[in-house]
Amino acid sequence: MIEQSFTAATPDNTIFVRVALAGHTLGVQIEPAAMKRPATEIAQRIMACNDVAYLKGQLVIRAELEERSSATGWW
Repeated sequence: MIEQSFTAATPDNTIFVRVALAGHTLGVQIEPAAMKRPATEIAQRIMACNDVAYLKGQLVIRAELEERSSATGWW
């Protein structure tokens, strides 16, 4: 599998998280506007973005596995 990363952002584009295909967090970007929110809300948004980015990666893995299995007739 190719090494990729996936990004997710909050709807207001104030928090961005980048996650590796393997699932570990590569980076977090918090815009100044987000810093006006309570710390717990910022943390929740970071974790939600992390989950979304991770799931994007899982979809890529699944699609690749399905493609391989259909090519071999295993599935």
